[in-house]
Amino acid sequence: MQILVILFFIMFTVFLFWAFVYITSMGDGRRLRNFAQEMGLELIPGTFPSRTEVRGNYSGFPFLLFIERKFLGSDSLNIYLTVPSEENLTFNIFTKTRPVRIMCQMPYKPVNTGHITFNKSFLVESNNPEIIEKILTEDVCRDISTHPWKGHISLKNDRLHFNMVYNMLEDLSDNTENLIKISNIMVKIACNISGKEREIL
Repeated sequence: MQILVILFFIMFTVFLFWAFVYITSMGDGRRLRNFAQEMGLELIPGTFPSRTEVRGNYSGFPFLLFIERKFLGSDSLNIYLTVPSEENLTFNIFTKTRPVRIMCQMPYKPVNTGHITFNKSFLVESNNPEIIEKILTEDVCRDISTHPWKGHISLKNDRLHFNMVYNMLEDLSDNTENLIKISNIMVKIACNISGKEREIL
């Protein structure tokens, strides 16, 4: 009898987990639909273990957005743009919320961008510090500094990446404007990296 109770408990727990994951996956699709429509991108709904994605070409760059769901740990919002860069350029832009942990992650020396307000809140490191000033222009630094979402921006292997811890209780459908703004910031950075003339964003 005790074994049956344990088996029932295990099966019930697994059922609740799959139900939660399924509902969450469906919710991601609803949350990101407005964003995809506004951006002219394709929404690809997914149910666990596949994820819901927004894909397409935005301002001339291959674009990918998805929410990474973790059973243990924090969920995260991810945006990727494929950007051709010269000399295998790599850089990271960190917030200064956890400076000790950040410094342990940085393989290169910090770069001073010359933008005082930006430097107060962010740390930048790169394998090519000289080119950072051309990439992090005045308007890009201003946009990053004033955007309400503070995430990690990086470039590696020609992939520009925005990553931010995502609160699963936060309704992204109410944040379509912020999603568009952070995507446009990424496009500005991508244009500066590639040398492509950017549109007015």
